[in-house]
Amino acid sequence: MRRFVAPLLALVLLFSACGGDSTGPDSKTDLTGTWAGSISDGTLSLTVNHNTSTNTLTGSGNIVGPGGSAALVIQGNFAKPNVSMTLSPAGYAPLNVTAQISGNTMTGTANGSGMSNVSVNLARN
Repeated sequence: MRRFVAPLLALVLLFSACGGDSTGPDSKTDLTGTWAGSISDGTLSLTVNHNTSTNTLTGSGNIVGPGGSAALVIQGNFAKPNVSMTLSPAGYAPLNVTAQISGNTMTGTANGSGMSNVSVNLARN
């Protein structure tokens, strides 16, 4: 009986030490979905596709402000909890968003396309 207990105990200890790697991609965090909220004195809605293997973000969206609305193309990266996205509206300069994810909220700032350190607050729908 003793001969079987020692190897079994060694296996249990080995597998209990194999936790998640905090430096690698977190497959449990998937940003895919619809996000909506505020930016400056307007609204922002994004449909995000997250490739969890490469942690790249793509998608489309729409920004609405006092001057009208514009469709957006999304390109970005995710390194938990940090998000970096370039939102490209047709005919305008790109808008760079840096944010942090906490649960189903994305909070950060936007720069470019006439904006400078403007607050971005989005929630997943």
